[in-house]
Amino acid sequence: MTYPKSNPTMKHDLQCSQNLPAESKSLLAEMGMSSLSDLFRILEECNVSAPTPICSVYAYADAPDHPAPLSRSLTICGVADSAISLVRKIMSDDALPDGLCKSTIAVQLADKSHFSLLEPRHQKNSTIFARFMKRLRKENSVGVISKDKYNRFGLLVPMTKEGRDETLVDSEDCAAFLYTSTLEDVREAFSGARHQEVMAVEQSGGESLWQPPAGEVIGGEETLWRPPTTEDEAATSTAGDSWQPPGSDTNPWNTCETGAATTEIWGPDSDQHTSGTKRGLDEVCDEKDGSIQDTNFHVDTGAAAADAFYSGLTRNLDTRADSRLYHMRAFNGWVKATQISELNPRVAINGAVQPMRPLRVLDLACGKGGDLTKWSLHQRGMSNYCGIDVARGSLKDAAIRIREMRNRNKLQMTKTTLICADLGADVPGRKKASTHRNMQKLLSWSLQEESEFESNPPEFKMVRGGGIEAETFDVVSIQFAIHYMMSTNRRARRFFHTVSELLDVGGNLICTTIDARVVVGHLLNLGLDYHFDRDDEIDIRAVVQAGAGACRITFEPEIVRRIVKSHSSNSDEDLFGLQYTFTLVEGSDHKAGVGDAVNLPEWLTPIPVLEALGKEAGLELEYAENFHEFYENRNEEPSARNALYNMRVLNRNGTITEEEWSICRLYAAIRFRKVRESTINLDEEEETNHDDSEEEEEVKIDPIEEKKKLPMAMMKAKKAAGDEKWKGFSSEQKKRLTQIELKKLLNL
Repeated sequence: MTYPKSNPTMKHDLQCSQNLPAESKSLLAEMGMSSLSDLFRILEECNVSAPTPICSVYAYADAPDHPAPLSRSLTICGVADSAISLVRKIMSDDALPDGLCKSTIAVQLADKSHFSLLEPRHQKNSTIFARFMKRLRKENSVGVISKDKYNRFGLLVPMTKEGRDETLVDSEDCAAFLYTSTLEDVREAFSGARHQEVMAVEQSGGESLWQPPAGEVIGGEETLWRPPTTEDEAATSTAGDSWQPPGSDTNPWNTCETGAATTEIWGPDSDQHTSGTKRGLDEVCDEKDGSIQDTNFHVDTGAAAADAFYSGLTRNLDTRADSRLYHMRAFNGWVKATQISELNPRVAINGAVQPMRPLRVLDLACGKGGDLTKWSLHQRGMSNYCGIDVARGSLKDAAIRIREMRNRNKLQMTKTTLICADLGADVPGRKKASTHRNMQKLLSWSLQEESEFESNPPEFKMVRGGGIEAETFDVVSIQFAIHYMMSTNRRARRFFHTVSELLDVGGNLICTTIDARVVVGHLLNLGLDYHFDRDDEIDIRAVVQAGAGACRITFEPEIVRRIVKSHSSNSDEDLFGLQYTFTLVEGSDHKAGVGDAVNLPEWLTPIPVLEALGKEAGLELEYAENFHEFYENRNEEPSARNALYNMRVLNRNGTITEEEWSICRLYAAIRFRKVRESTINLDEEEETNHDDSEEEEEVKIDPIEEKKKLPMAMMKAKKAAGDEKWKGFSSEQKKRLTQIELKKLLNL
């Protein structure tokens, strides 16, 4: 990159926390940082009281503007060795932490051709800056800008040019790159064991860590939305991907063309990679030891599998940077962030429309709290955040994240709650049926119940209603998880009814999920003859692939038969329980955290089915857009387009790879608005499975207390049955009797 040709947008005072050393002295020796720990320490400790002015510099249109424009004063608190891993990572221009922004600052040109044209004051100003850049480049170092009130710091990196004459001022000496980010984002990217690995590499003088390869310019274009397609594909790339109003198409799948993904048929003997990047369950939660409580905590087997998988999944900003799908994941994050930023609901309570106020957010499938920053940056702010997930290990990580955000004044709200629940079976904040006397007890954690400086592991307790009794919300979000609700009609209806009960009229439900229209379109284009007379004629697994095999969606023969049947008959019951195995492979090094990002059973979510369920629950479908279409509808909006760069969606060629883009097309973004109360009635179903004498059967047992009392409960159960009879019991009988004694010990 060369000296900027556009007009500057803002002027800044470049200053230093101390007097710059004389040019005869080394910057690194006098004010240098030689390690990552030094860099973090100085950034935290730097308290500038009387900085020394250096010169004036100008920023351009690419300067960061979120959460606010750059400060008028940019203060250098030291210089850092370019060999530090963080500096190397940032200067690579790829795989950067979320929120990091690259911009340009400059002074007026003071090279040989322009120097005489400048006023004396500009000659002096530009020369000082150019000499400082030469010193940084000569010592292979960068300037470190101290953090501002938004916790943003910066790295001032000289531009380089091969074969320059170091005795003269060059045009590139009059400009520099400025990388800005928050300490929070950088700490997350270089935390834990990975941080220790980085430090070891630095101390040993080893090679830098591997960075994802740069993307390619595809089809001669540097645009995100135009990967190479055939003429036929280009003509229909978005047609058929959007939701159609009722009556426009009786096909429940509303399939579209095959697109960029490929399909493949696997025979019964084919290998399928199923290993994931997981910690042992005993490392995830203190209460887990592989005993009864882990297998019985969630009634639904899909929820139990998700609990085990996601609780043990190693995922952070550093491992994500090593992913082969880095930019695809960043694009998915952009879709979520854009959905969130567009929300501005006006809710009505008891028929009265409420004034605009900070949002009350219910974040379903919240995981480790990765979307918290997106919510906290919303223009309306947040007054209440409740995160719900099936994975106990992920919730503990989320609680720690929330603590850290509060301590850094990044999370300011009146109420923050985390709940472990399966929304296809559990009901937080409400009774399961109108005839029930009590609400269900759920494992819950509240930030407000902790001391401000709590450092012990987060303590989750069994709380009636999960701690959100009688609360309602402006927004409900479920990202990449609503498909877990579609295994049965009952689970799906329970989910939509619960969401409707917790959402005020006028509020929004937003979600992202696999686009069943696209997936079934691929499936029906496998070339198989579906005009069969007997069900057993389809006896092979079918696999839809995208991203050169990085994404695989596997259907067993029975499900293939059901999809074809439902496609022709439109039977309601045939549209539920359409299970597939979704595998997303981010890399091959599972120990390093870049193995299978997902490898779980999921269920197709036909858009017309979601629309019908939403209508019964009082929710009106506002849009259902394929990710490609979602992008096309927003790429001209300045804020959304800027976010593509700020969130590191685009690689250095201004695009993402064709493989990643083809995977993106497998997803859809959906938004509902609540227009009335739910008409779904689940009382009869609940009463069928409900015994008043055993009402507390619906109360889950606190895993921590269960672990403590389990040995005593088993001893009592064995004593009550007698040794001989106990020996003859099956394992299921022993578990049932032990659970009865356990509840007695816990007074349940």
